[in-house]
Amino acid sequence: MSGNARVVAAVGGAVVLVAIVVLNRCSPPVNSPPARSIELPTESPASSATPAPPPTPTPVPPSLPEPPAADASRGPIDELEQWLVDLTNEQRTRAALRPLDREAGLSAAARSHSEDMLRRGFFDHVNPDRQSPADRVARYTGQPAGAIGENIWSWSGSIPPDARALVEQAVAEWMASPAHRVNILRPGYTRLGVGAAASASEVRLTELFME
Repeated sequence: MSGNARVVAAVGGAVVLVAIVVLNRCSPPVNSPPARSIELPTESPASSATPAPPPTPTPVPPSLPEPPAADASRGPIDELEQWLVDLTNEQRTRAALRPLDREAGLSAAARSHSEDMLRRGFFDHVNPDRQSPADRVARYTGQPAGAIGENIWSWSGSIPPDARALVEQAVAEWMASPAHRVNILRPGYTRLGVGAAASASEVRLTELFME
């Protein structure tokens, strides 16, 4: 795999911070449904002497709005995030710890941080607005953050990597780093949020852990 990966860990109080990755999103074109056609009855030759009365028009019910299209652009990112959950819980299972439950609010907070790092070109647990992991957790879950941990990971390179290989590399590097490993294997954590973001040559990953 060609590219550069960065892993950063920071420990402060009850919060342990770490590193993450992101993958490319592309929105496939959405095909509009074909236009509906109406076939009109043709006049029979036998009816030339006595023209048939015009058919009674059939009321056409108003068309219902189409359901919103699924966000197909998130497909690869969703798969990447699920691999991140699976491989993280695999490490906990090996250590005889219960798997973490993936939580939507934590995942939204993690994803927003990955996207923010990619968009604004920074790599840190605290963003340029001085918002910390605890700030993001409170914003997206509506709950005050207690003991939380965050792992972040960065990759850049000229050759688009295989998504599964990226996640395996990220988790392997986290497990090789004492601070990141503590986050993944802390017995008190029960909930997990994961978020990925990617461009053609950049990936950011974020994991959030909470009791």
